[in-house]
Amino acid sequence: ESLRLPAGVYDVILFNRSFTDFSNIAFRGNDGYETLEAYNKNVETRTDGDTPTRIVTASPEKLASAAVRGSGYSATSADDRSILRLAPEKRTCEVVAVIRVEGLNNVRSAICRLDGISESVFLATGKVSAQSVSQEFLLVNPVFDEGSFTSGTMTGTFSVFGVDFSDEHHLHLEAKLIDGKTVFKEDYDDVKVTESD
Repeated sequence: ESLRLPAGVYDVILFNRSFTDFSNIAFRGNDGYETLEAYNKNVETRTDGDTPTRIVTASPEKLASAAVRGSGYSATSADDRSILRLAPEKRTCEVVAVIRVEGLNNVRSAICRLDGISESVFLATGKVSAQSVSQEFLLVNPVFDEGSFTSGTMTGTFSVFGVDFSDEHHLHLEAKLIDGKTVFKEDYDDVKVTESD
């Protein structure tokens, strides 16, 4: 893409869509290079007992950005061009959760919440914010173990701005059973999230 700019020094941030093209991402800090931040738009605050929890109800779409700080441009004639090459980097990553379920034959639907998810990411640096939220996601695709009619796995896939791989996380599971009335709830601590390509 070609742009006609007056001579000067520019800070450039490029990302894969416009500010208004995302359903689940909003932006703040538009007044500065280092403060431009993408954050989860669909966050609800729920109270479970006495503790309020901020929960992302729809994960962010794929986001990538590239940034250059202080790129100079000076044209000596109308035909002079400066070429700026930008290599976008991913600002969201995909998480795939595989949950082993004993009694899978009794599950009608299931939903999970995973804590320790980064609320936002700074587009210029790719650094995630210190604020964390819980991510809600559906478990789908029940797959029974070979030779079993009762045990197997369900999978949930969602995108996040970041997750701390060195930390242990908390997972909350709610499953509605096939009778349509009974809800099974369980909490799991010490859940590890591992990184892969």
